[in-house]
Amino acid sequence: MNRFAPSLSGSDLPDNEDETTLGKVLVRFTKPQRRALKQLALDTEKPAETLMHEALVLLLRHYGRDIPTSPRLKDDDLDQS
Repeated sequence: MNRFAPSLSGSDLPDNEDETTLGKVLVRFTKPQRRALKQLALDTEKPAETLMHEALVLLLRHYGRDIPTSPRLKDDDLDQS
């Protein structure tokens, strides 16, 4: 399964995935934010959890909310630039 698929339906999910955790989101990003998300999508070295956290950080910055931290992620895994 491509983790960057544009949308997922229940039949597209592997057996170990929980459908309730996925949903469609429509967000308008600025050009620099889109570039940053594209770079995340191209990064194959980082684990999926780190990539998802970085994407969430971009989304929260877009809306001006506080950024949560996860003790499961090492500080050097996140690029807080």
